[in-house]
Amino acid sequence: MGWLLADRKPRPGGDPWLRHKMALLAIGGVAAALGIALDLDLLVDIAIGVLAVGLVLRFLPGRRPPPE
Repeated sequence: MGWLLADRKPRPGGDPWLRHKMALLAIGGVAAALGIALDLDLLVDIAIGVLAVGLVLRFLPGRRPPPE
């Protein structure tokens, strides 16, 4: 069950994908809300795809610490 728990340790050098993940979350959220409000299944499907890309970015490796 350990693989389900979130890793709370900060990544060395920060998260290089943070801005991209935040942008994808905002775009996916707006697209989902519009798709639901306008009853457009295609827009909701696109929003799910955008959010899935953001989820995949979670598993990309971060920056490596500079060699000492």
